[in-house]
Amino acid sequence: MNRGVRIISGLFALVGLLIVGGQVWIWIKLGEWRPFSVAALLYGLGIPEPHPVQSLVGLQKIIDWTISFVLNLPASLALVLIGLALFTIADKSERPAS
Repeated sequence: MNRGVRIISGLFALVGLLIVGGQVWIWIKLGEWRPFSVAALLYGLGIPEPHPVQSLVGLQKIIDWTISFVLNLPASLALVLIGLALFTIADKSERPAS
């Protein structure tokens, strides 16, 4: 199981690095940096943006800010962080308790 999680974590990190590589290539070729956010990644995968609704106004503002923050993160950063988190979880679950 941990081997599978490690492979998946590596794939997440690899895709994140490939996104950065593509952005660098476009920057070298065209001279402009094209950002690629989590929102753009979700759109490209056909996944709608989450938009939960609460009746509590203060809570709704917190939810809206958090979702906006996450969706505006660079997709490469998010994917690499997810990969590292999965790898860390797999590594810690494999170690014997002392």
